Amino acid sequence: MGSAITYCVIPTDTSPTDVAALRLRFADDPSVCVILDDRAGEEQPTSETLKQRRPVLRWDVPETTIPGARFEQHMPPVDLSMADLPDAVIIARSIEHDVAASAELRWRYYARVLILLSNRLGNRTRAHELVPATMDAVQRALPDLPPGSDFSRWLAAFVAGMPLDA
Repeated sequence: MGSAITYCVIPTDTSPTDVAALRLRFADDPSVCVILDDRAGEEQPTSETLKQRRPVLRWDVPETTIPGARFEQHMPPVDLSMADLPDAVIIARSIEHDVAASAELRWRYYARVLILLSNRLGNRTRAHELVPATMDAVQRALPDLPPGSDFSRWLAAFVAGMPLDA
């Protein structure tokens, strides 16, 4: 199906019970991998650095109560074998948590979502900031896409109707 794109990075000194609980929490989501941060002596990334690395991919993950835990995401390389596949195939694979398909769908519709948000907000900078959260919401809503629907129309209606408090 694909590999993890989101890493829940937890401090090395986290209790084994907490580590096991986090791994169980994300066991059903193949896009999240819980790892221990054992980089001794390396400077940890600042929140500003992490924001700059924020990709177009999924960012909306549940918070954890583990002190020092953070989520990092890694954009998978674009899979050229998906470039010519029809949207229906990409959508079906995205619903099944295929990371490459999800990345393709996000790249394929990034500009469209940006335009929809820009038109709705009247602010391209803010729209650009909201694209990742919007694509997260789209990803979660894909299973509700009626079979045979025109995805572009569905996407436009979805973006028009979603709350913009993200």
